[in-house]
Amino acid sequence: MGALGVIDIRLHDGHARQAEVRQWPVRIGRALDNDVVLDDPRVAAHHLSVYPDEAGRLRFAVGETRNGIRLDGKRYGSGSAGIWPPRLALHLGETVLLARTAAETLPDEQPLARRTGSPLNLLLLTALFAYAARDAWLDQNQALSWWRMLLPPFTALALLLVVWTGGWSLVSKLFTKLLDGTRHLRIALIGLLLVIIGNETLARTAFAFNLPGLERYSAYFNFAAFAALAYAHLRAIAPARRWRPLLWVGVPALALAAAFGLQQYARSGNPAGNHFMTALYPPAWRVAAPRSLDDFIADSATVQSALDARAADPSEDDREYPE
Repeated sequence: MGALGVIDIRLHDGHARQAEVRQWPVRIGRALDNDVVLDDPRVAAHHLSVYPDEAGRLRFAVGETRNGIRLDGKRYGSGSAGIWPPRLALHLGETVLLARTAAETLPDEQPLARRTGSPLNLLLLTALFAYAARDAWLDQNQALSWWRMLLPPFTALALLLVVWTGGWSLVSKLFTKLLDGTRHLRIALIGLLLVIIGNETLARTAFAFNLPGLERYSAYFNFAAFAALAYAHLRAIAPARRWRPLLWVGVPALALAAAFGLQQYARSGNPAGNHFMTALYPPAWRVAAPRSLDDFIADSATVQSALDARAADPSEDDREYPE
């Protein structure tokens, strides 16, 4: 007798396996007398049973369980029952199940997606190193040959990519048995380019619209961007988990950002990373309306009183200011 169906099981550690259905109902849980035995500690001994009804639709019945199941955004507790639609994931504990019966019509074969990982990575690498070369050229203040100018930033960037990608590849190997270095390199390249684009956009927007706070507080954007980058790596390693990786990267990122802000405030009385805008752009980029000379002089007159008040504050003696 052939299989009556198949249940795809995505385990809580990211691994996957498949169980053939030889008879109905199928009992699922941690106890050894189940048809499908799971080792998820958040699954009950006899968590769930699955069976077809007279119309051939799959139905489920939830056993004695504290956590119940989740299906199509709804939670079903102990003793509840319902229909399990085809190709819809059912969550119990941290395990995900997909079921297919022999009577179910197979969908058409999907075309094989073309693998663009290596060409895309090459394109991203070219863009990243081109930006590094442009930055080195703009910072050049003495006559050096081109290779002396490019060697330090290229070496630092290559070392950063090797260490970052290699570290995440080793973590992937530890938990999924696959290095998946190409994927982690692509995530790192996209993340770094987005950080660069974000910082450049903040700086230019701050100049154009007279919003210096956008650039002064750009360090906090970097904390959020690198937290998102780490989250993308963790999701690539454990796609079944969503909220736990978010906590793993979100809490440390918030703690580091808070520590950075407190350190800046203790040094200068301001939590901003930069104390002023660090770049001037062509005047044609300026969108904000210019200020009149009278307004500028009137505002300048208030600077002396603010400086005198700050100088009289005893806490200012221990603060450091950029020269």
